[in-house]
Amino acid sequence: MDRKQLTWENETLSDAEGTVWATVRADVLNVKESQLAAAQERILLEHSVDSGSQRFWVRGTATTGKTLHVAQQGVTVSHMQAKCLDREYTLDRPNPFRRERRIRDADGNEVLRTRPTFKGALEIFDIAAENVPDIDAAFLTYCCLLVDAPRRLRG
Repeated sequence: MDRKQLTWENETLSDAEGTVWATVRADVLNVKESQLAAAQERILLEHSVDSGSQRFWVRGTATTGKTLHVAQQGVTVSHMQAKCLDREYTLDRPNPFRRERRIRDADGNEVLRTRPTFKGALEIFDIAAENVPDIDAAFLTYCCLLVDAPRRLRG
């Protein structure tokens, strides 16, 4: 699988050739079967968007019952932490005035980079795709879409 560049647009994560890797429908993230995901995975999503909460968080529950979490650390969403099953990540904005984000693994290695577009899409650039399971990449980047995409319609 080559995930050099992916894009979240209209609740669909796809590559430059148009191959769909994941979709979100009715708060369920569906990650397609691929080389890094042995079978299709469905993740039920719960989040603080439109809940009135002053803190951003997303929790996902996989079909196995295991959970995935992303939550802001501090007053702003510039620094967030995530745990996907047993893997930990940080999701940081390197510049507080931009919505670009760097996703690093527990060892501090940059594994993904995201950048929202003015059309409400989110571009994902893989830095170390072999170190990020598809489930993690889809969940983490969807969380970035929720918090960083400037014209995202919610509700």
